[in-house]
Amino acid sequence: MKFYLKNICFYCCVGMFLIGCSQQKTPTFNEVISKEKLSSILIDMHIIDGTIHSHNNETREKISLEKEYYDSVIFQKHGVSDSLFRESVQYYTIYGGIKDVFSMVLDSLNTVNAQLESVRQKKINANQQK
Repeated sequence: MKFYLKNICFYCCVGMFLIGCSQQKTPTFNEVISKEKLSSILIDMHIIDGTIHSHNNETREKISLEKEYYDSVIFQKHGVSDSLFRESVQYYTIYGGIKDVFSMVLDSLNTVNAQLESVRQKKINANQQK
């Protein structure tokens, strides 16, 4: 009886080990976009999103800028497909690194915002001096 119980426990452990090892293969780094390139794509997307939102809200004409078109242009500019982009975001979300990507995006967008604010202030000061 003890021998039979030991065999059952042994085979259960082996079975659980094999099931645990059969999980889906983790994608390699070559199958995803680098963090730097992904952050560059996201920066372009955020800038375009802001432009589209601003244009579509402020224009009284019936012209509507389509985000899908500009996203495809951004993917073409960076030489990636939309599916590779989605898979890369999913990869970094699941296996870590998405915080690093969005930290780079936020830092870059804050830098751009500071530069634009500086230019805006210079124009305001120049107009007040006239």
